[in-house]
Amino acid sequence: MRKITYKQAINPHAKNRGSIPEMVAGYDFGIPGLAVRKVWGTWQIDHTPSGYRAFAYLHSTRAACVNAALEANAQVPGIDWTADASVITSAHLHNAIDDWRYVFNHGRLREPIPSDSEIVCHGWTMADLEAFLYDGVSDGLCGTCGEVSGNHEPDATNNWCPCCDAKKVTSALVLAGLI
Repeated sequence: MRKITYKQAINPHAKNRGSIPEMVAGYDFGIPGLAVRKVWGTWQIDHTPSGYRAFAYLHSTRAACVNAALEANAQVPGIDWTADASVITSAHLHNAIDDWRYVFNHGRLREPIPSDSEIVCHGWTMADLEAFLYDGVSDGLCGTCGEVSGNHEPDATNNWCPCCDAKKVTSALVLAGLI
């Protein structure tokens, strides 16, 4: 890593604007257009062409911050960080930037949202689960006999199974992780 100096963006409405340094020092870590620097005890990634802080407040070491940025860049390739801020924040890059940020924060890509016809849990589709959410009652699955019974309230306290009399019925919404 080599140390670089670049101009940071300063909020024109900041009350203490005169005390904020216009030029800052950071480290080029291998992704053109991005730099890493320490601010207020944590490391952040700056977009050097615009001077804006891009991703911040999560990493206490430079190595962790750089590794997270490199991992995000590997999982979400194709973003030209050397472009100016208007290109980076444009609508056509919105999803890619959100994905990059998610990987930077969590170390992995988001799970895709299932389609309405895709089976999510025990034969229930996303459309079924959404209907259960709107109705306030849902199918339930018995943990003893495996029977699926209807009209099970997600917050039911009895959890009674009409087939085997066990009190082990769990709502489809709970099983799918929606509530």
